Amino acid sequence: MKHFPSCLALVLALISGNAVAQSVPTQPVETKNTVVKKPFMVLLTNGATYKLSETAIKEINPDWINEVQVVKEMEGGENLSEEFKDGIVILTFKKNVEAADRYAERVAQQNEKVTIPVPAAIRIKE
Repeated sequence: MKHFPSCLALVLALISGNAVAQSVPTQPVETKNTVVKKPFMVLLTNGATYKLSETAIKEINPDWINEVQVVKEMEGGENLSEEFKDGIVILTFKKNVEAADRYAERVAQQNEKVTIPVPAAIRIKE
C-alpha cells in the first residue's frame, strides 16, 4: 500500500494529459561538417551506359543486379565534369530476367545515354 499514492499520481497524470512522452526527432540532425556525396549512377546494358535518376534507382529490384562496379577516384579528377566528381556506380543486370530486361528497355528509351570517363586500367564488364 505504500506505493499506492505514487501509482495513483502516475495514473492521474496519464489520464489528465500532464505526462510528457519523450520523443525521438524524426529529422536527421545535420552538422556543419557533413558532406553529402552523390555518385553518378549508370546502368550498363547492351553495350551502352544510361544515366539513372534517383527515381529510376528506387525501382530496381536488388535481385536483378548481377554486378555493381564502383569507380571512386580517377586520375585527373579536377578535369572531369562536376557530375562525376563523387565517383561512378555502374550497375549490370543478370541475363534472362524478364522484369530486369523490361526495366532496362524502359531506361534505354527514357534516359540519357552517357559516356563515362573510366580509366583504361578499369575493365567494365557487362
